[in-house]
Amino acid sequence: MISLEEGLNEHGLAVAMTFLVPTMIVLGINSLFLVRYLLEKCATTKEAINALQGWPIPSACNIILADKMGDMVVAECTPVKLFIRKPATDENFIIAANHFPSDEMKSHNASDWNIFSSDTRYKTAQNALREIGHENGIEYAQDILGGKYGFMCQYDKQLNFDTIWSSVIDISNNKIYRAEGNPLKARFMEDNRSKLLDR
Repeated sequence: MISLEEGLNEHGLAVAMTFLVPTMIVLGINSLFLVRYLLEKCATTKEAINALQGWPIPSACNIILADKMGDMVVAECTPVKLFIRKPATDENFIIAANHFPSDEMKSHNASDWNIFSSDTRYKTAQNALREIGHENGIEYAQDILGGKYGFMCQYDKQLNFDTIWSSVIDISNNKIYRAEGNPLKARFMEDNRSKLLDR
């Protein structure tokens, strides 16, 4: 699954997705294929939004989009509705987990908001990005994912569930850093696999 759920293309467009528990499933383009399509065919967040609006969405997912110009959104997607969530007026970040946090999409959450601590993880990231100063955005993102500022991936072993990788995408420098394993223990390393394709 690594590099199927997120990526960065040559134009500096980052695309990622999160699954949700759907209220319905219909025929359409799976969210993993949507990520790949957007990375292959779009150069900006605006282009990706336009593309998403033309595709049938079969289930529930969040598609996270950010480009080199700083345009970032989360497309909250279902078969019957697509809502584009932008950063709050006073914020320069956007967050997605495994639920729809917007009022517009509340009725499309098939599970409680905290499936696998989704709402808790969302609030951890939100609080860290709102309230704690930082100098290096890449290291800070890695620290958030690694649980330094609150619950992120510290799942109880009895759940028989764990985070198997985390990614931090540096759009400005066209780099992806990946922790292959739970980021509480696994170290983030630059992922150079995509550079092999450029040869």
